[in-house]
Amino acid sequence: MSSLAWVSGLLILGAILPTRADDCVLAVPSGETMPSEQGLVYATSKQRFVAVGELIRRLETADYALLGETHDDPLHHALQRFALARIAATGRKPAVVFEMFNRADRESILRAANAVPADPDAVAEAARWSESGWPAWPLYRPIVETAMQSGLALVPGNFARSRVRDLAFVSGWDSLGAETLRKMGLLQPLPEGPRQLLLATLVSAHPGAIPEPYLHGMLRAQRLRDASMADAMLSADPGAGAVLIAGREHARLDYGVPFYLRLRRPQASVVSVGFMQARDLDPARLAADEDIAHDFVWLTPSESAARRIAHR
Repeated sequence: MSSLAWVSGLLILGAILPTRADDCVLAVPSGETMPSEQGLVYATSKQRFVAVGELIRRLETADYALLGETHDDPLHHALQRFALARIAATGRKPAVVFEMFNRADRESILRAANAVPADPDAVAEAARWSESGWPAWPLYRPIVETAMQSGLALVPGNFARSRVRDLAFVSGWDSLGAETLRKMGLLQPLPEGPRQLLLATLVSAHPGAIPEPYLHGMLRAQRLRDASMADAMLSADPGAGAVLIAGREHARLDYGVPFYLRLRRPQASVVSVGFMQARDLDPARLAADEDIAHDFVWLTPSESAARRIAHR
């Protein structure tokens, strides 16, 4: 992880630690990439920037909150931890579902999370983090620690990679059984527009020609993960909702986890936040950006902005 990312994260986080939501406006030095007078949060329904406090208030009251990260960006994880702490400070006890935890490890994770004294590193061991392929544990540890200190349940949201490969490319969805497929929402096709967007995203993420059968296997794999995380959020809901810690693509409103949440619980309130590095700050262009498929986008400094901040 670059020192620049850490420096920019520390400088910016210093401005968002107030306990009152009304005070949560990020102070970015004048002339930097993002306008300090508007903060860094873009509300898609309003097509304009809003104060961070507006986003926090929405998260505090949502049945299901999705915090979509770039996996290796430390500032995104720091902001996830901040948002989770604010939700917990209301007295609610939502379950916290992690894309990074496998369903097969549920019992061992539960035992580690409930052990006394609380030890986030024991959760990492129970989740077999060192062999998981996810970024370094210290990026996620503060989020897990905040959840444990707040008395929030830790819930695995994902199938193991080997299980996803089998279901997507070998045995197929049918091996899950018709009732499970129906319950998880996998019998409901994605609308054509979001389906084509997802296919295009998969193609762009894998350079070179992709055989048609393999591409559709990748589509099935993505849908399995999204449906699994939605199922974990709904199944673990203790009456106080759930929060998802996952990659930004999974938090998309059009084809990600929210699609399955709304399919299965249409009356629930769902708020999706996508954390992303700023590329463009023109509200009109942001409104047309296909990556902006969230209720709110929390824009963080680009690498060039981080360099300027670090050298001040």
